[in-house]
Amino acid sequence: MRITENDFEDIKSSPLTVQRRVIEIIENETDISIDNPTNPFVLGLETSVAGTRFALDELTSNMRILFPSLSEDEQDLFHHITTEEESGTFAIPSDVKLTFMINVNKIKEVGIYDENTQTFKTTLPKYTEIIVADTIFTLLHDVDIYYRGDYSYVEEIIEEDQQDNTGNVYSVITKDIDNLDWITFELKVKQLKREYVEIGLIPNQKVDLTFNIDNQYAYTKAYLYRDGNTYPVNITHNSSVYNHDNLTLRVKVSETKVNYSIPMFYLIDSSPLVNSNLIIEIYTTKGRIVIPLDKFSTNDFKIKLPKKFRTPEASTMEKIDKMVLSRNIVDGGSNIKTFEELREEVIYNTTGIRDLPITEHSLARFVANRNFFISKVEDNLVLRSFIASKDVNAEYKDINIKANIDLLHSTLELYKPSINQDTIIFNDNDILVKSNTIVSANNGKLIPIDQNIKDFIKTSPTNEVSSFMQDNELYSIPFYYLIREDRDILETYIYDLDKPVMKNLYINNKNTYFIQNVNITRYGIFKKDYGFDIHFTLYGNKEFETIDKSKVFIQIGYQLGNTKVYFKASYDSDTNTYKAIIESDLTLTDSKRLNVTNGYSQLFDKNIKLDENVELIIYTTDTSLPVDVRYESTLEIVNETHANALTKETINIILGNVLDRLWNKSYMTYTDFRFKRSEEDVYLTYKDDVYAGDIVSEEGVIIHNEDNSYFSTKLLYRKGDIIRDDLGNPLYKYRKGDYLKDENGDLIEDTISGRVFYTDVIMSQAEYFIVDNSNYKDYYTTILDIIRNWLNDDLEVFNNKLLEHSFIYYRPHKKITSPKVNDNLFTKHIVKPKVTLYIDQNLYSISSQEDEISKIGKIIHSYISKNTFRLTDIREDIKSKLGNGILSVKVENLDENNHEVIEYKDFNNRIILDKKITSSKEVNYDIELKIETL
Repeated sequence: MRITENDFEDIKSSPLTVQRRVIEIIENETDISIDNPTNPFVLGLETSVAGTRFALDELTSNMRILFPSLSEDEQDLFHHITTEEESGTFAIPSDVKLTFMINVNKIKEVGIYDENTQTFKTTLPKYTEIIVADTIFTLLHDVDIYYRGDYSYVEEIIEEDQQDNTGNVYSVITKDIDNLDWITFELKVKQLKREYVEIGLIPNQKVDLTFNIDNQYAYTKAYLYRDGNTYPVNITHNSSVYNHDNLTLRVKVSETKVNYSIPMFYLIDSSPLVNSNLIIEIYTTKGRIVIPLDKFSTNDFKIKLPKKFRTPEASTMEKIDKMVLSRNIVDGGSNIKTFEELREEVIYNTTGIRDLPITEHSLARFVANRNFFISKVEDNLVLRSFIASKDVNAEYKDINIKANIDLLHSTLELYKPSINQDTIIFNDNDILVKSNTIVSANNGKLIPIDQNIKDFIKTSPTNEVSSFMQDNELYSIPFYYLIREDRDILETYIYDLDKPVMKNLYINNKNTYFIQNVNITRYGIFKKDYGFDIHFTLYGNKEFETIDKSKVFIQIGYQLGNTKVYFKASYDSDTNTYKAIIESDLTLTDSKRLNVTNGYSQLFDKNIKLDENVELIIYTTDTSLPVDVRYESTLEIVNETHANALTKETINIILGNVLDRLWNKSYMTYTDFRFKRSEEDVYLTYKDDVYAGDIVSEEGVIIHNEDNSYFSTKLLYRKGDIIRDDLGNPLYKYRKGDYLKDENGDLIEDTISGRVFYTDVIMSQAEYFIVDNSNYKDYYTTILDIIRNWLNDDLEVFNNKLLEHSFIYYRPHKKITSPKVNDNLFTKHIVKPKVTLYIDQNLYSISSQEDEISKIGKIIHSYISKNTFRLTDIREDIKSKLGNGILSVKVENLDENNHEVIEYKDFNNRIILDKKITSSKEVNYDIELKIETL
């Protein structure tokens, strides 16, 4: 009998068992009996077994280090991660641009004045914190601010190890409603909280510091301060790695603590490092967050300057009035990697922040840093396309909302003869689907609803609308889709016009010839059905105020090739502003410019850029002022005989954005209805004036008396008059529904009605658009802002990093078709769960049935978005979050077979929860809730 492999396996778990096994073999195979524990053989055997055990432990430990798939903790994995790659291992902070406003009068009062340049200077110091929504954002650079006269200059002081921002910062001087001047500029700040500690290094004294952290660990910076100089310190998260020649600080991170230590050999008596100061900066972040900052006023933003100022200019900032605001969305960052995520990154060599993802694994990790997951939809010799998806409800939660919204994608069917809705326009070879078009889903088919239904929804009482919505599956399309057909080739343009923006107003120059002084102080732009309304508020001196407001105008000049198209803003007494209108049919050209139908231009086609810096000229037609030829010669004021320019300004107007990164495929099919039919009765009319003696053909064509044998000046009918029969009844060229013919008598092919067009669209449940509740309107707007941010920011970053002929598009991972679950079974895509709570009536109380449904719905909602979920987890979560008194929970109807475990087989299609409009005009989950007492 011999020792087997299983016996060696036992050595690792129980050396004593192996020792007994060896003694048994000896006693069974020989006549020797080992019954004395003091026998030297027993001591040798114990030593051998223990040594073997330790050797196997060391081998196993080395194997875990050598092969990441065998690793058991982060320290095993850090042997495979370089220092540069460690930056992507921990939490990554989000960043956002904030608008800073610094009071000019205070700068002139306390700023540092340079007589040589006649400039005032102040500094917004490094490590300034901006606090909003209980979230800290930190400025990582000194920002120098200069002011001289009407001129300002802002510069970020970039340090050598920080290359993520540019040095020069665009700034303007703006006026508030009190006519106070403010230097205004945008800065990018990171969502970081900085804490620091400074300790002395003492010979032979151990350095082992532990700090509690409230947020997630991001990174550490350390410096050695000696003899008045500062030196960077190496940072390592691998306990086996250090630099003998330069001080290395070891960092060990846990969920709530960070430990710092220094190997003792650095701190011996003869070390040059002792008697120096070690400065440790700890940076923590909330990781992945979404905060719509436009919900907060300037009073909600708190500015906290650092305790120590490094320059005299920085110290002046304490006495200067300053404000912060933003209309942006904080949408970014990533959470600290779990051990499983980190191990997968090491295995597939995707650790760190990859600047150029090559493999699909590295690409998946690259987008995962922003909480997206991807799937490949096309891969051939000339094109590779990926879909990036993300659950918006995992990103943003609004406590004022009872039910979280769902975003879906599907294919919209457009067939002209069956469409009657005011937001869908057919023009020649174009089909325009406007934003907020309402569509209906039925058996996997998506079609526009009829205008009568849309009017019913707008005008009917809430209870009737709610009942109708529960019986019908309606969705709202949030963006514009323009489908253009050219020789059987379809081109689809997706764009957004519903949130125009004006920003970066600055004064170019003023007309010093006149004493009248004026400039724009406030402005706004608003989307309308006919285009856009632009409003300006002017502020002028008392001399300007004497001019009649009806004689003051603002000329808006859009660049149009080598010329311009001009719009004029005039005084509007209803709003007490100067108002201009840009009229448009809201379609784009092939070059993705907006088609404009008003304005003055030398060109017939007036197509303007969606994002453009435009020229503003404030002028007056007051004839009491002489014409200033000197100043007007440099400015062009159109369609005016007597005009004086007073001020020239420039502003950036963003009418909308083209959403190229939104997934779309379009195609068409033919129907039997291939030729054009008349959509109404068309009378037969005379093609020319008819005189006595002329002959009229059946088609209304006039055959004049060619041989002049008879000539009459008596006019019987004018061109365009209706032709009638002898009884006076009108004759028809076409009756409604008749086929149309060309001049040769041939049928005319119908390029629109004879075809069915299909295009992929993104949409949301229509309840959020329809419900008459400001909280839900704001929530819906915020969700769309988040989607805009993904498309214009995240997706652009992704695509800029891809190899050639590769693209990533955004598309929601929910559809109106049945998802596959478990053993490739199809289940309903939209469900109305049944939930039963079994309670102890002495412990459980409920204030509102709808509130309880909301809590339950949000719990279920969070689970059904996962790739796999268990009803056991849902039941336990409901019991935990609904408080005491719930003894048991029953959940039904999440799928047609009531599986306990549901696994999606297609990650691009998932179950969604049905919604309803309540009597209190809120959107809640449509869940059947029963409460039973045990």
